[in-house]
Amino acid sequence: MGEIKYVNPPNMPKPNGPYGYGTIQNGWFYMAGQIPVDPDNPSAALPETIEEQSEIVFKNIVRILDAAGYDFEDVTSVRVYLKDLPRDLLRFNTVYTKYFKEGKYPVRTAVGVTGLAKDALVEVDLVAHKKN
Repeated sequence: MGEIKYVNPPNMPKPNGPYGYGTIQNGWFYMAGQIPVDPDNPSAALPETIEEQSEIVFKNIVRILDAAGYDFEDVTSVRVYLKDLPRDLLRFNTVYTKYFKEGKYPVRTAVGVTGLAKDALVEVDLVAHKKN
């Protein structure tokens, strides 16, 4: 099956539970869900708007992808969890589209949820692939 490599970037806070930031196996990278925690101040209160929270999430994803040796062009699938899907999806998209090249968006699933860790408005996980 191939060796599993665990990705835990040194520039990110320790995960808040028994999980890592991601794993790589056979060229596939699986990233754990990311909420808007500021890695430079993990105990800071979360911003109030979906746009601000989404920016933090994607800045963290940049750090994690970089530590794993991947980038947004390698992303094949994204899952988005929104506390208020009908209100926030279009606002989330204004941030999301900054990180992917137009016309090269990965497949995506958006799910409305009743709650997220730290009462976040958004959480994002993804899968990426590179040929070995």
